Amino acid sequence: MPERLVLWDIDGTLVRAGKVASEIFATAVEHVLQRHPGEHGVVMSGKTDPQIALEILAGMGLDATDGEHHLPLVVERLESELAG
Repeated sequence: MPERLVLWDIDGTLVRAGKVASEIFATAVEHVLQRHPGEHGVVMSGKTDPQIALEILAGMGLDATDGEHHLPLVVERLESELAG
């Protein structure tokens, strides 16, 4: 019998992400790069925070190397923003 994995999306964040999540990412990116990403249009549902951050950074014109360079600081700031 094949193995089965069941994920419980208790708060719905794996399936959908709202405006607040987008604003928090924008704030974290702006803090690190000193410029706002604008309306980035990145679909956040079902993605990890680092993946979302890299897509936002790429949308701002950063290449993969620069994105990976800034990623730890963006994720750190994102965690700080989420902690309140």
